[in-house]
Amino acid sequence: MHRDSPRGFVRHITILLLLGVTRLAAQSTPSAANSSEDEQLKKLAKVEGKTVNSVSGTGIGKVTITMRSFGSSKPLKYVATSDAEGSFVIDRIEPGRYTFSAEKAGFLKQLYGTPRATPLTLSESQLMKEVLFKLTPQGVIAGRVIDETGEPMNRVQISAMRWAYSRGKRSLQPFAGGFTNDIGEFRIANLAPGSYCVQARGGDLIAGVLPFTHADAPSAVVPEAPEESYVPTYYPSTVDPAGAAMLQVAPGAVLREIEIQARKSRVFRVRGRVVDGATGLPVTDASVMLSPASANYGLISGMSSMGGPRIRGGVFEALNVLPGSYYATAEVPANGQALYARQTVEVVNRNVLDVVMRVPRAIDVSGRVIMAGQSTSEQTFKPEKIRVDLSPAEGFGIGTSSPVGAKPDGSFVLRDVVPDKYRVLFGGAPPGAYLKSIRAGGQERPDGIVDLNNGSSIEIVLAMGAAHITGAVVEADDKPAAGAKVTLVPDDASLHRRMDLFRNTLTDQSGKFNLDKIVPGRYKIFAWDELESDAAEALEFFQMFDSKAISIALDDNGSENVQLKAISADEVAKAFGYPPNH
Repeated sequence: MHRDSPRGFVRHITILLLLGVTRLAAQSTPSAANSSEDEQLKKLAKVEGKTVNSVSGTGIGKVTITMRSFGSSKPLKYVATSDAEGSFVIDRIEPGRYTFSAEKAGFLKQLYGTPRATPLTLSESQLMKEVLFKLTPQGVIAGRVIDETGEPMNRVQISAMRWAYSRGKRSLQPFAGGFTNDIGEFRIANLAPGSYCVQARGGDLIAGVLPFTHADAPSAVVPEAPEESYVPTYYPSTVDPAGAAMLQVAPGAVLREIEIQARKSRVFRVRGRVVDGATGLPVTDASVMLSPASANYGLISGMSSMGGPRIRGGVFEALNVLPGSYYATAEVPANGQALYARQTVEVVNRNVLDVVMRVPRAIDVSGRVIMAGQSTSEQTFKPEKIRVDLSPAEGFGIGTSSPVGAKPDGSFVLRDVVPDKYRVLFGGAPPGAYLKSIRAGGQERPDGIVDLNNGSSIEIVLAMGAAHITGAVVEADDKPAAGAKVTLVPDDASLHRRMDLFRNTLTDQSGKFNLDKIVPGRYKIFAWDELESDAAEALEFFQMFDSKAISIALDDNGSENVQLKAISADEVAKAFGYPPNH
């Protein structure tokens, strides 16, 4: 038998002992990584709640609950589904501020805190229980459209409309809709409780809201006799919005047998030609669209095509045009891009047969981004992070241009720009920076709009020192106003078109709010129980509630804390002379 030497035996025992100690240490001492991970998990929040039918109070299963980060540069999203009793749990939530929603087919999408959507603020390790979503069953309006002889009308556009703001004016606006089928029937679903009128109309719609008419190749002759055509008709059978019957839709209500008899009216033609602005020769290919001048098309950008028929030879005609003011817009393809021409057309009880639309040549627009108070050599921010874009300031602009990045020296070039008036848009500014001014052709543009019809260069001047406002909003009874809307507007009416000066946010569940990245200047700040989004475009609207505002003057790096009282929906209704929810 072979035996180890005494020295070899001792060495063998020592190795075994060392291995045992190492294993024991590994088993009894958690790694630093695991400890750090456990600490992070302990900081995460959790939400428990229930989804119920707002009418019956019973739980609703298979509801999708979604949380998204709010006011944060870090996009976060959490999703859960309620069980058969309506209960749900979302855990491992990073602390922060979130929007919270619940939705299911057959019910209206519900935001946390509705009727005023309230951002949810979660702190470290917080367990929020008993979050309740009361989902409202959708309302439905169903019926049919017939002509003057009682025959059903197919493919007629149907819109459920409510009174709302558009470009600072209160008017009927589409909220939902669809088309009639082959037997003239329609069904409009997903309606919130409230008052609606129903409109039937031909023509086309952009995103179901903005009406327009595509032109086509002209007919051989213009008829001498006056022409009539079906025009937008409101239930039960009127062309006057003021005479429309209002339908009251209760939660879960289904209104049936709503019959609209379409009406005819005197209509006109708009005829013209599209020519090359440089040569005066007819263009070989174009599409033409007629849109109401009153519609807010300035917010539409990045459209590469208007659709509709292509017109050869540059001559066009739009039919069935009602009296009013319109923008005629022509899109012309050229070398892989889309050029356009636009002009106003007035239709006043006669055909308009002499429209000439001149398509300009695209231009390159140069510009520069600079930081005020710093020379190019000493500036600390990185201009190459800035991206610049243009959006038509008025009318309906067509184009294929896309945002461009600035170079390290701050210079940029926007290629193939159609000469027009534009809002200058930019992103990527460093934290604490704000837009100090915009110049075009060496001239200051306080309203932020540049006229590039003469090919001006653009200078974007940034500055460090954005201001900051925090505060809280209370109800009339001095209780915290959760989900109230806070609106910051420039005190100077001449700056009304500078949309970067308008700011709004919502209070959280404790009535607190935060507004940052504010351009220094003089402002008025309001808090509202409820506020239609487009009302912010009406200076007259804010002037009516001037006594309810707080005036604020913000310097560079300025910070203010304000306490506001929410203006109630009843106060707004009383000021405008209409009932709430009308």
